[in-house]
Amino acid sequence: MKKQDQLPGTETPKDESLSKAVEAYLEDASAFATLRAEMTKKREAVLALMKDRKLVKYADPELGFEIKVVTTPPKSTIAATKMKGKDVTPRATDDEDEDEAA
Repeated sequence: MKKQDQLPGTETPKDESLSKAVEAYLEDASAFATLRAEMTKKREAVLALMKDRKLVKYADPELGFEIKVVTTPPKSTIAATKMKGKDVTPRATDDEDEDEAA
């Protein structure tokens, strides 16, 4: 049986706190969708580089990470882990090194 439409005048009263909570959630959901799309592109780039180099595992002790290709047919993905005792921080570029020396 089809649910009846609400009758005029019987709409749910506006709830400001609920509306704000939903709005905040939708903003985060939108940001997450964008981030996820960016992560997908970067993952595909890593997979392509590893395939070109015929690698299934790569580690950089200096940066403190290890990454490996995980194949679950029909697709492959990557699994990255932080090495124990390593603080993963971005490397300084040559420009930053020069700034610190000045």
